[in-house]
Amino acid sequence: MAKRAGTGLLALLSLTLTAGAAPPAQDAPWWKALPRPVYREIERVAVESPWFEVYRIGPGTTALYEPGHWQEAISYLIEGRDRAVLFDTGLGIGDIKAVVNQLTALPVLVVNSHEHFDHIGGDRQFAEVAVADSPAALARLARGTGNLAGQITSETVWKALPPGFDKARYETPPIRPTRRLSDGERIELGGRTLEVILTPGHTPGSLCLLDRGRRLLFTGDTLYPADLYAHMPESSLADYVRSAARLGALADAVDVVCPGHNEAKAPASLLTRFAQAFAAIARGEAKATPARPGVVRYEAEGIVVLAREPKP
Repeated sequence: MAKRAGTGLLALLSLTLTAGAAPPAQDAPWWKALPRPVYREIERVAVESPWFEVYRIGPGTTALYEPGHWQEAISYLIEGRDRAVLFDTGLGIGDIKAVVNQLTALPVLVVNSHEHFDHIGGDRQFAEVAVADSPAALARLARGTGNLAGQITSETVWKALPPGFDKARYETPPIRPTRRLSDGERIELGGRTLEVILTPGHTPGSLCLLDRGRRLLFTGDTLYPADLYAHMPESSLADYVRSAARLGALADAVDVVCPGHNEAKAPASLLTRFAQAFAAIARGEAKATPARPGVVRYEAEGIVVLAREPKP
């Protein structure tokens, strides 16, 4: 179910730190639609955590889901024989490292899908953090987020906040990655290889991880089942078009897409529709309709994209 922006949250959508999708404009609170149907079909993994829900996507692959916040951010623990990758560290509200420690004893490398606050919140808890080798992304990470207390409201959070969480001090400090990733680089985990695919568009530092052996694609905010954001100051619609084409070409090599929000498991057919939608936008075949001042909405192949209003 694609989320829509509620009137009480339009200010949140204007923040350049905001990613993901906003609560729907409807009488019932957004969380009344939870749990999403996909989570009735995936094995839930028992962990001690008041904030995270954990689901097994496949052998050595678990999703760490945060349904208590409107972002519904999802991080992924990807394990090999010798080491593991944690793809994103979520909102920084719950203790993600405590959950990871319950799931694996392997050394963990954090790989950030991009530089927005809802995917880097737990980076400070890990010794090794890898990001795309993008000057713009690195500069943004180095600045930190500033105060994020505005993200914690009665409209955005429905679950009890974890003990010890201080809304007034909620922020992500500056991040200085220990590793910069290049397009096509391979991360060896021991019997399992992850291929880095740089996919700028949503942000300059957006990337995906492809596991060809297990036919999994981890997409972060480049692709998830809701409105896609190409309208922020750091977004590039032209880059997004090229990235969508690259991912669409992988549809035959992938069985399962693992997005960064809402649903931890989606079919590979989503990749084809995603690529076709952006191609239609690039060709001028998808009509732009006003979404709010300065922002237009495109829809094609069941994919919705928000973009900056074209200049006359």
